[in-house]
Amino acid sequence: MSEKLTDYTAIKRDYGIEPEQIIEVMALSGDSADNIPGIPGVGEKTGLSLIQQFHSIENLFQNTNKVTKASLKKKLEEFKEQAFLSKKLVTIKNSVPVDVTLDDLRLGSPKKEKLLEIFRELEFKSLINKFSEHAELSKKDYRLILTKEELVSLIENIRKKGIFCFDTETTSTNHLEAELIGISFCIEPGIAYYLPLGHAYKGVGPQIRVSDALDLLKDIFCDEQIKKIGQNIKYDAEILARYDITVRGLFFDTMIASYVIDPTLRQHNLDYLAQHYLSYKMVSYDEVTGHDKHKSFAYVDINKAKEYSCEDAEITVRLKSILEEKLQSDDNYTLFQDLEMNLVPVLMDMETAGIKINVSFFKEMSERFADELVSIEQRIFSLTGEEFNINSPQQIGYILFEKLNLPGKKKTKKKTGYSTDVEVLTELARQHEIPSLLLRFRTISKLKSTYLDALVSLVNPSTKRVHTSYNQTVTATGRLSSSNPNLQNIPIRTEEGRQIRKGFIAE
Repeated sequence: MSEKLTDYTAIKRDYGIEPEQIIEVMALSGDSADNIPGIPGVGEKTGLSLIQQFHSIENLFQNTNKVTKASLKKKLEEFKEQAFLSKKLVTIKNSVPVDVTLDDLRLGSPKKEKLLEIFRELEFKSLINKFSEHAELSKKDYRLILTKEELVSLIENIRKKGIFCFDTETTSTNHLEAELIGISFCIEPGIAYYLPLGHAYKGVGPQIRVSDALDLLKDIFCDEQIKKIGQNIKYDAEILARYDITVRGLFFDTMIASYVIDPTLRQHNLDYLAQHYLSYKMVSYDEVTGHDKHKSFAYVDINKAKEYSCEDAEITVRLKSILEEKLQSDDNYTLFQDLEMNLVPVLMDMETAGIKINVSFFKEMSERFADELVSIEQRIFSLTGEEFNINSPQQIGYILFEKLNLPGKKKTKKKTGYSTDVEVLTELARQHEIPSLLLRFRTISKLKSTYLDALVSLVNPSTKRVHTSYNQTVTATGRLSSSNPNLQNIPIRTEEGRQIRKGFIAE
């Protein structure tokens, strides 16, 4: 239903009467929803017509002799009193003494402290936590760390607290390639710090040298007794590992906590969690980079970077208190800490170590597959008597169903051609050689492009290994998944799939 503003002009245009005459129409047509009787048999259309002619029910009943339709005239005379009662019922009484103005009735800001008192009195723990977050979100104190003295002071505060959240800003989502641009820290809600390290735009101003900053920070990151909080903390720890800092004391990951609480949740990224649990819209990465996908974070203005990165760290701290309580109330805290969080450093080691593959084996297998694809293609062309694009479903459909006139024609969902999916080709393979060859062609082609060629291209030139990411928060069933590249779907039921698996070396 579309929304539109109805004003004085719109009433006259749409109904042909003045706004004040609406009650006259309702007196005749009634309103069953509000139990207004009106005159039986008189609807809105008839009521409008009468008021357009007579202007009011008073004038109408004084001139019923001018109503030409006999049945309508009879109803008007019979239900006259009911019409006047209906008018009285639909007329808003505006003489009631009211000592408040419209401004007094506008919804204002809630009295946060008073509400929190009520929530505490009634022991509404979830509302206390959630509303406390809402009440404090507007209070932000984000600070830049530009000198060693300021950094040392922050480190001292972290040591006193024994727990902190950190978030790295880098040049890439690939931890093996990413360069550190900055780190944000948050110890408590409302206050966060941004340490710029690698901003490189013209006129950027002074920054602490990366090596000097990390030398100062190394002890707190390596101290297992100081607890670390993060959102996808595995990535941040892997970044620091590239700078010879082993992060210990990985205590709470909000992304993993969200997953344990509800594995079926659509997303577990920070933007979504902030909206879901705090009803808070975060500053997006696109807003910071000016919607330039190719812009490195190194060229983001330091003050913009501060607001963006500090917000990440602070929101993570706020989410931690909410998610931690939910884990405890759901009896999932032990599972989260003992299993999921303990798995993080293990997966870090696995990702950093990578997987060794036999590159020459994959290249040789790829060449064999390439030769077989050419052979299959030539055989198909020989059988059809013409060359065509084997990767085109439309052209395959034409060959199978129009030229060869094979049975089982089935249009695609968009009606753009014949369906040539696996199910259709498998059925047709019983009747002709070409569908069988097409199935083989597709299988070999996919294995070659998706695994053999792709894996060789993904070998890291420094480590000579393939480095995949192991995800704890993707599948609804709780199992790990693999991405960039996806190694979990390498086929095992076919001989070719089993051959590909031989190219992985346990070392």
